[in-house]
Amino acid sequence: DVSRFLAEREQQNAEAELSSDEALSRAAQSQRQQVSASIDCRAITATREAARRAGVTRAVRIERGRLADVAPPDARSGVVIANPPYGERLGREEDLAPLYAEIGDVLRRRFPGWTGHVLTGNAALAKSVGLRAKRKHPVWNGPIECRFIEFPIDTARVRKDCGPGWRRGRASARLLQRAIAVD
Repeated sequence: DVSRFLAEREQQNAEAELSSDEALSRAAQSQRQQVSASIDCRAITATREAARRAGVTRAVRIERGRLADVAPPDARSGVVIANPPYGERLGREEDLAPLYAEIGDVLRRRFPGWTGHVLTGNAALAKSVGLRAKRKHPVWNGPIECRFIEFPIDTARVRKDCGPGWRRGRASARLLQRAIAVD
C-alpha cells in the first residue's frame, strides 16, 4: 500500500532528522568543536538551520569552502561531518572515488585526535576514504538508504611530505590510481 509506505518513510526521515539534531546537541554539550564546510550554499543554509534547531550554533563552525582548504579550529578534538555526493543524485561513482580518498586524507592529515563522520549511500565509495570505521549507522536520506560512518582519527601527526601510508594497498585502489594517472 503506497500511502502506508510513504507514511513509514516520512516517519523514518523525521527520526533521522531528530537523530542528527540530537547528535549535534550531544557534541555541543561535550564541549567538542564541530566543523562544517561546503561549496554548496544550500547545504550551508540547511546545516545552519539544523544547528539552530539543535541549539548548538556556538559549537559549530559552518563555512563555505573547498575540502582541500578545511582546517581545524584551535581545539584538540572535535567532530568533522561530511555529506559528499555518492552517485545517487549527483556524480558518478567512478568520478567520486578521488573525492572520498581526499576526505580520508584531509581527516588523517589535518584532524588528528578528532572523529570524522561520513554520510554515504554507497559502500564502495565509503571504502575509498581509506580509514578504519568504528561504527556504521543505517539512516535514510529521503528514499535513499545510507550509512553514517564514524572514523576515529589517530592522534599521531602525518608528515606533509609523507604519502598516505595509512591506506591499504588494495588491488582496486591501485587500479584506480593507474586509471587516474592515465587520464
